[in-house]
Amino acid sequence: MMSLIYCLTAMGLTLIYGVMGILNFAHGAFYMLGGYVIYYAFVMLGLPYPAGLVSAFLLIGFLGVLVYRGLLRYFREQIMICLIITVGLNSIFENVSCLIFSGYEKAVPPLTSGIVRGPLGVSLSAERLMIMFAALILMLTLLFFMGKSKQGRFLRAVAEDAEAAMLCGLNDENTFLLGMFIASGLAGIAGALMAPIFSVGPYIGTEITLNSFIVILVGGAGSILGALVGSFVLGLVTSFGSTFLGGDVATMMSFALLILVMVFKPRGLLGGI
Repeated sequence: MMSLIYCLTAMGLTLIYGVMGILNFAHGAFYMLGGYVIYYAFVMLGLPYPAGLVSAFLLIGFLGVLVYRGLLRYFREQIMICLIITVGLNSIFENVSCLIFSGYEKAVPPLTSGIVRGPLGVSLSAERLMIMFAALILMLTLLFFMGKSKQGRFLRAVAEDAEAAMLCGLNDENTFLLGMFIASGLAGIAGALMAPIFSVGPYIGTEITLNSFIVILVGGAGSILGALVGSFVLGLVTSFGSTFLGGDVATMMSFALLILVMVFKPRGLLGGI
Protein backbone atom coordinates (compact mmCIF):
# COMPACT_ATOMS: atom_id res chain seq x y z
CA MET A 1 0.00 0.00 0.00
CA MET A 2 2.75 2.44 0.91
CA SER A 3 4.59 1.57 -2.31
CA LEU A 4 1.53 2.53 -4.35
CA ILE A 5 1.09 5.83 -2.47
CA TYR A 6 4.80 6.64 -2.87
CA CYS A 7 4.40 5.86 -6.55
CA LEU A 8 1.44 8.24 -7.00
CA THR A 9 3.27 11.15 -5.38
CA ALA A 10 6.63 10.33 -7.00
CA MET A 11 5.03 10.08 -10.44
CA GLY A 12 3.73 13.61 -9.98
CA LEU A 13 7.14 14.89 -8.94
CA THR A 14 8.75 13.06 -11.85
CA LEU A 15 6.26 14.59 -14.27
CA ILE A 16 6.99 18.12 -13.05
CA TYR A 17 10.75 17.57 -13.12
CA GLY A 18 10.75 15.77 -16.46
CA VAL A 19 8.55 18.31 -18.25
CA MET A 20 9.58 21.58 -16.58
CA GLY A 21 12.83 20.80 -14.79
CA ILE A 22 11.35 21.98 -11.47
CA LEU A 23 12.00 20.29 -8.12
CA ASN A 24 8.72 20.90 -6.32
CA PHE A 25 9.20 20.72 -2.56
CA ALA A 26 5.61 21.92 -2.06
CA HIS A 27 4.38 18.55 -3.32
CA GLY A 28 3.92 17.29 0.25
CA ALA A 29 1.73 20.29 1.02
CA PHE A 30 -0.52 19.33 -1.91
CA TYR A 31 -0.72 15.82 -0.43
CA MET A 32 -1.69 17.29 2.93
CA LEU A 33 -4.33 19.59 1.43
CA GLY A 34 -5.83 16.63 -0.43
CA GLY A 35 -6.38 15.01 2.95
CA TYR A 36 -8.22 18.09 4.19
CA VAL A 37 -10.38 18.16 1.04
CA ILE A 38 -11.57 14.58 1.64
CA TYR A 39 -12.15 15.34 5.33
CA TYR A 40 -14.42 18.29 4.67
CA ALA A 41 -16.11 16.72 1.63
CA PHE A 42 -16.68 13.27 3.14
CA VAL A 43 -17.03 13.98 6.86
CA MET A 44 -18.36 17.55 7.08
CA LEU A 45 -20.45 17.81 3.88
CA GLY A 46 -21.46 14.17 3.65
CA LEU A 47 -20.46 13.72 0.01
CA PRO A 48 -19.75 10.19 -1.27
CA TYR A 49 -16.12 9.18 -0.91
CA PRO A 50 -15.53 8.93 -4.70
CA ALA A 51 -16.86 12.49 -5.08
CA GLY A 52 -14.39 13.59 -2.41
CA LEU A 53 -11.54 11.93 -4.32
CA VAL A 54 -12.51 13.70 -7.53
CA SER A 55 -12.78 17.00 -5.60
CA ALA A 56 -9.30 16.48 -4.13
CA PHE A 57 -7.83 15.82 -7.58
CA LEU A 58 -9.50 18.83 -9.21
CA LEU A 59 -9.03 21.37 -6.42
CA ILE A 60 -5.40 20.52 -5.72
CA GLY A 61 -4.72 20.27 -9.45
CA PHE A 62 -6.03 23.80 -9.96
CA LEU A 63 -4.02 24.97 -6.93
CA GLY A 64 -0.88 23.62 -8.63
CA VAL A 65 -1.81 25.53 -11.79
CA LEU A 66 -2.19 28.74 -9.76
CA VAL A 67 1.21 28.18 -8.14
CA TYR A 68 2.80 27.72 -11.54
CA ARG A 69 1.03 30.67 -13.16
CA GLY A 70 1.62 32.98 -10.23
CA LEU A 71 5.23 32.12 -9.37
CA LEU A 72 7.08 29.27 -10.98
CA ARG A 73 6.70 30.18 -14.65
CA TYR A 74 8.78 33.34 -14.14
CA PHE A 75 11.73 31.32 -12.81
CA ARG A 76 11.24 28.01 -14.63
CA GLU A 77 14.76 27.92 -16.05
CA GLN A 78 16.39 28.77 -12.69
CA ILE A 79 16.23 25.51 -10.79
CA MET A 80 17.65 26.81 -7.48
CA ILE A 81 15.22 29.73 -7.31
CA CYS A 82 12.29 27.38 -8.00
CA LEU A 83 13.57 25.03 -5.32
CA ILE A 84 13.73 27.86 -2.76
CA ILE A 85 10.27 29.11 -3.78
CA THR A 86 8.69 25.68 -3.37
CA VAL A 87 10.39 25.12 0.00
CA GLY A 88 8.96 28.45 1.13
CA LEU A 89 5.52 27.61 -0.28
CA ASN A 90 5.54 24.30 1.57
CA SER A 91 6.18 26.12 4.86
CA ILE A 92 3.49 28.70 4.07
CA PHE A 93 0.89 26.04 3.23
CA GLU A 94 1.70 24.09 6.40
CA ASN A 95 1.47 27.07 8.72
CA VAL A 96 -1.62 28.56 7.07
CA SER A 97 -3.28 25.15 7.32
CA CYS A 98 -2.35 25.05 10.98
CA LEU A 99 -4.02 28.44 11.50
CA ILE A 100 -7.15 27.61 9.50
CA PHE A 101 -7.71 23.96 10.40
CA SER A 102 -5.90 24.00 13.82
CA GLY A 103 -2.84 21.93 14.60
CA TYR A 104 -4.90 18.99 15.84
CA GLU A 105 -5.11 16.02 13.53
CA LYS A 106 -8.52 15.13 12.09
CA ALA A 107 -9.75 11.60 11.60
CA VAL A 108 -11.57 10.36 8.52
CA PRO A 109 -13.80 7.38 9.38
CA PRO A 110 -12.93 4.03 7.77
CA LEU A 111 -14.65 3.26 4.48
CA THR A 112 -15.33 -0.38 5.26
CA SER A 113 -14.48 -3.07 7.78
CA GLY A 114 -13.46 -6.66 7.56
CA ILE A 115 -10.42 -8.72 6.68
CA VAL A 116 -9.58 -10.28 3.34
CA ARG A 117 -7.60 -13.49 3.68
CA GLY A 118 -5.27 -14.62 0.93
CA PRO A 119 -2.96 -17.57 0.29
CA LEU A 120 -0.10 -18.53 2.65
CA GLY A 121 -1.92 -17.06 5.63
CA VAL A 122 -1.73 -13.49 4.35
CA SER A 123 -4.51 -11.22 5.60
CA LEU A 124 -5.26 -7.60 4.74
CA SER A 125 -7.97 -5.18 5.81
CA ALA A 126 -10.64 -4.63 3.17
CA GLU A 127 -10.12 -0.88 3.46
CA ARG A 128 -6.41 -1.08 2.64
CA LEU A 129 -7.17 -3.42 -0.25
CA MET A 130 -9.62 -0.85 -1.65
CA ILE A 131 -7.02 1.91 -1.36
CA MET A 132 -4.41 -0.25 -3.09
CA PHE A 133 -6.84 -1.02 -5.90
CA ALA A 134 -7.72 2.68 -6.36
CA ALA A 135 -4.04 3.70 -6.37
CA LEU A 136 -3.22 0.98 -8.90
CA ILE A 137 -6.03 2.11 -11.20
CA LEU A 138 -4.76 5.70 -11.02
CA MET A 139 -1.20 4.63 -11.84
CA LEU A 140 -2.29 2.55 -14.82
CA THR A 141 -4.50 5.39 -16.04
CA LEU A 142 -1.56 7.80 -15.93
CA LEU A 143 0.69 5.35 -17.78
CA PHE A 144 -1.99 4.83 -20.44
CA PHE A 145 -2.52 8.59 -20.73
CA MET A 146 1.19 9.27 -21.15
CA GLY A 147 1.67 6.46 -23.66
CA LYS A 148 -1.45 6.57 -25.81
CA SER A 149 -3.16 9.98 -25.66
CA LYS A 150 -2.25 12.98 -27.78
CA GLN A 151 -1.80 15.21 -24.73
CA GLY A 152 0.41 12.56 -23.11
CA ARG A 153 2.61 12.49 -26.20
CA PHE A 154 2.81 16.29 -26.03
CA LEU A 155 4.05 16.04 -22.44
CA ARG A 156 6.69 13.48 -23.43
CA ALA A 157 7.76 15.57 -26.40
CA VAL A 158 8.24 18.70 -24.26
CA ALA A 159 10.12 16.65 -21.66
CA GLU A 160 12.42 15.30 -24.39
CA ASP A 161 13.16 18.66 -26.03
CA ALA A 162 10.97 21.68 -25.26
CA GLU A 163 12.52 23.86 -27.97
CA ALA A 164 12.11 21.25 -30.72
CA ALA A 165 8.52 20.59 -29.60
CA MET A 166 7.76 24.30 -29.78
CA LEU A 167 9.24 24.51 -33.30
CA CYS A 168 6.92 21.65 -34.30
CA GLY A 169 3.93 23.74 -33.25
CA LEU A 170 3.32 22.60 -29.66
CA ASN A 171 2.29 25.23 -27.12
CA ASP A 172 4.78 24.51 -24.35
CA GLU A 173 3.04 26.81 -21.84
CA ASN A 174 -0.25 24.89 -22.10
CA THR A 175 1.69 21.64 -21.80
CA PHE A 176 3.40 22.89 -18.65
CA LEU A 177 0.02 23.82 -17.16
CA LEU A 178 -1.36 20.36 -17.96
CA GLY A 179 1.67 18.68 -16.40
CA MET A 180 1.38 20.80 -13.25
CA PHE A 181 -2.36 20.10 -12.99
CA ILE A 182 -1.92 16.32 -13.28
CA ALA A 183 1.08 16.18 -10.94
CA SER A 184 -0.56 18.31 -8.24
CA GLY A 185 -3.86 16.44 -8.59
CA LEU A 186 -2.05 13.11 -8.09
CA ALA A 187 -0.56 14.40 -4.83
CA GLY A 188 -3.99 15.60 -3.70
CA ILE A 189 -5.74 12.33 -4.47
CA ALA A 190 -2.93 10.36 -2.77
CA GLY A 191 -3.50 12.39 0.42
CA ALA A 192 -7.24 11.79 0.11
CA LEU A 193 -6.74 8.04 -0.31
CA MET A 194 -4.56 7.79 2.79
CA ALA A 195 -6.78 9.97 5.00
CA PRO A 196 -8.88 7.03 6.35
CA ILE A 197 -5.68 5.15 7.27
CA PHE A 198 -3.73 7.99 8.88
CA SER A 199 -5.05 11.18 10.48
CA VAL A 200 -5.05 14.44 8.54
CA GLY A 201 -2.80 17.19 9.91
CA PRO A 202 -0.78 20.19 8.69
CA TYR A 203 2.55 18.36 8.66
CA ILE A 204 1.67 14.96 7.20
CA GLY A 205 3.23 15.80 3.82
CA THR A 206 6.82 16.20 5.03
CA GLU A 207 7.68 12.50 5.14
CA ILE A 208 5.86 11.86 1.86
CA THR A 209 7.92 14.56 0.12
CA LEU A 210 11.17 13.13 1.45
CA ASN A 211 10.30 9.56 0.47
CA SER A 212 9.09 10.69 -2.95
CA PHE A 213 12.44 12.30 -3.69
CA ILE A 214 14.20 9.13 -2.52
CA VAL A 215 11.97 7.16 -4.91
CA ILE A 216 12.90 9.46 -7.80
CA LEU A 217 16.63 9.22 -7.11
CA VAL A 218 16.52 5.44 -6.63
CA GLY A 219 14.39 4.85 -9.74
CA GLY A 220 16.02 7.48 -11.95
CA ALA A 221 15.19 11.17 -12.21
CA GLY A 222 12.71 11.98 -14.96
CA SER A 223 11.66 8.35 -15.52
CA ILE A 224 8.03 7.48 -14.71
CA LEU A 225 8.85 3.77 -14.97
CA GLY A 226 11.78 4.44 -12.63
CA ALA A 227 9.38 6.06 -10.14
CA LEU A 228 7.25 2.92 -10.31
CA VAL A 229 10.21 0.62 -9.61
CA GLY A 230 11.75 2.91 -6.98
CA SER A 231 8.46 3.21 -5.08
CA PHE A 232 8.08 -0.55 -4.74
CA VAL A 233 11.69 -0.98 -3.66
CA LEU A 234 11.42 1.78 -1.04
CA GLY A 235 7.96 0.66 0.09
CA LEU A 236 9.14 -2.88 0.73
CA VAL A 237 12.32 -1.74 2.50
CA THR A 238 10.52 0.70 4.82
CA SER A 239 7.54 -1.61 5.49
CA PHE A 240 9.63 -4.65 6.37
CA GLY A 241 12.09 -2.49 8.28
CA SER A 242 9.42 -0.80 10.39
CA THR A 243 7.63 -4.11 11.03
CA PHE A 244 10.63 -6.13 12.16
CA LEU A 245 13.17 -3.52 13.28
CA GLY A 246 11.26 -0.33 14.14
CA GLY A 247 10.51 3.00 12.47
CA ASP A 248 13.89 4.63 13.14
CA VAL A 249 15.78 1.71 11.65
CA ALA A 250 13.45 1.75 8.63
CA THR A 251 14.32 5.40 8.02
CA MET A 252 18.02 4.54 8.21
CA MET A 253 17.47 1.68 5.77
CA SER A 254 15.76 3.96 3.23
CA PHE A 255 18.71 6.37 3.27
CA ALA A 256 21.17 3.46 3.13
CA LEU A 257 19.31 2.23 0.04
CA LEU A 258 19.62 5.69 -1.52
CA ILE A 259 23.37 5.85 -0.79
CA LEU A 260 23.99 2.39 -2.25
CA VAL A 261 22.10 3.24 -5.45
CA MET A 262 23.89 6.59 -5.80
CA VAL A 263 27.28 4.93 -5.33
CA PHE A 264 26.80 2.02 -7.74
CA LYS A 265 24.24 3.48 -10.17
CA PRO A 266 24.33 7.27 -9.91
CA ARG A 267 21.60 7.77 -12.57
CA GLY A 268 19.20 5.51 -10.66
CA LEU A 269 18.00 1.98 -11.36
CA LEU A 270 16.28 2.96 -14.60
CA GLY A 271 18.00 6.26 -15.28
CA GLY A 272 18.44 6.88 -18.99
CA ILE A 273 15.97 4.14 -19.98
